[in-house]
Amino acid sequence: MGTAEYSAAEVAKHNTTDDLWIIIDGDVYDLSRFKDLHPGGAPPLKLVAGKDATKDFYALHRKEVIGMPRYQRLKVGTLRGYKAPPPPAPTPYASPTYMRKVSPY
Repeated sequence: MGTAEYSAAEVAKHNTTDDLWIIIDGDVYDLSRFKDLHPGGAPPLKLVAGKDATKDFYALHRKEVIGMPRYQRLKVGTLRGYKAPPPPAPTPYASPTYMRKVSPY
């Protein structure tokens, strides 16, 4: 797991299939060797190569996926100057689904 800091311009240089870096939540990942193991193949990764892929990633994956050790080892560093967005406001009167014992419908 990398501890280096990279600028967005530095990450943008790694935008080919053979040299493929992406940014997710301010962390920089080198997917060059992972692309052939990706369930969707290399084409979707190529679309976000050298870019911030956070929105694209979370459109298809849960947050727990990126925290798995097998994916954390792909991390090469962090994005310099990254500021995490504030957490979303809590939904008023929402109840977690695990508390439901009977369907409300």
